[in-house]
Amino acid sequence: MEWQQVAPGFEPDGALRDIYVFGTDLSDWQRVWEVLRTWDPLPDLTIAGQTANMPEKVQDIFNVVQERGARLSVNVSGAILNCFFFGDDEIEFDLVPDEVSGPTEFEGLARFMSMLGRATGKSVVMTTENAREAVILRYEPDAQRLEWVGPPDDGWKVDIAAHHAGA
Repeated sequence: MEWQQVAPGFEPDGALRDIYVFGTDLSDWQRVWEVLRTWDPLPDLTIAGQTANMPEKVQDIFNVVQERGARLSVNVSGAILNCFFFGDDEIEFDLVPDEVSGPTEFEGLARFMSMLGRATGKSVVMTTENAREAVILRYEPDAQRLEWVGPPDDGWKVDIAAHHAGA
């Protein structure tokens, strides 16, 4: 996949990009959490603004997030993806689009989305901020395929083979 083909989806437009896995539960979260606890580099967890160690069980985060707040920041080939644990019924990470500034960062993002899909067995989508239907990128675990849909209203679509997604 040529970087020039996917670059329009990461052009700054004032909005973040959201990565979602819908219809999750705590067991899905825990499978993702176990992978993230071995991620290199290790994600940064803050609770109530203070650096914290990643607990063994993700449930421990959900037990404190309402009253104290929590953020998990994952470095994916130089792009930082943030999770705020809004609920256990979906997994959501956000990123600043221009942090995906070339093929290295895109490959890292593809690897991360593929990991989410493999860990949960569910589809993973990247959308424009708070626009769940404005899918730019999709990973389908059954097909083990990452599909580039393109920026909203762009009208083009390119498939990316599973091996290209780091599967």
